[in-house]
Amino acid sequence: GNDPTIGHSNHTRERVPLLIHSPGIYGKNIGERKTMADVGATVAAYFGVDSPQNGKSFLSEIFE
Repeated sequence: GNDPTIGHSNHTRERVPLLIHSPGIYGKNIGERKTMADVGATVAAYFGVDSPQNGKSFLSEIFE
């Protein structure tokens, strides 16, 4: 994302919480991800489509 207070429009490395909901799963911590591309890879894995070029799915970590 972009931090509007930083004074430029370059992307910054802000930590952004991710809330995941699924019935029957409570208090799961998937830790800190290297890239937001992991979200796209996880969605692709969930729907069974080709993975994006970047990112690593954490789908198995949610349902383990």
